[in-house]
Amino acid sequence: MSFTTIEDISAKASKITVPVRVIVGGADTVEKEASLRAAFGKVIPSAEFVVLPGVGHMAHSRRPRSWSRRSAPFRSPDLYFEMA
Repeated sequence: MSFTTIEDISAKASKITVPVRVIVGGADTVEKEASLRAAFGKVIPSAEFVVLPGVGHMAHSRRPRSWSRRSAPFRSPDLYFEMA
């Protein structure tokens, strides 16, 4: 059995009541944009997608400033991210 992000959350995803933004690296070869859109679209159809062009897997660590700007509206104001 293969493990992917969506398998981990799919059983509970229908209970999510807050806005969801999925930030994906456009060059991610592990969790590809098309696969994530298809998977999340089935369980969280209202999810918004943001693609960081040229960024690979783990976009938050590869482009922390870009990721932080795009995730800011969805995070608690008390959550602090160190900018590398």
